[in-house]
Amino acid sequence: MPLEEAIGDRLDWVVVRFEAGRIEPVAFRWKTREFDVARVLSFRLDRSTRPNRMSIEVRVTTGEVMELTRREGEAIWILSRLQTD
Repeated sequence: MPLEEAIGDRLDWVVVRFEAGRIEPVAFRWKTREFDVARVLSFRLDRSTRPNRMSIEVRVTTGEVMELTRREGEAIWILSRLQTD
């Protein structure tokens, strides 16, 4: 059964690519670990907040599913949620 945990930690850095008008994370660093993104699973833009908040759910190459969030116009990325199998 997958375990899910709310995190809320700021990421040290995030490498992104701009594809078809969207931002797609490619790699990021959380604490002392670096992760490569294997696949983007979902993308949500919450327009009810100001500034708008973007949430991107990714599967990393080590198998975990992580949710990265960022507010529009800000350079700060947050690891919001971690799911392990």
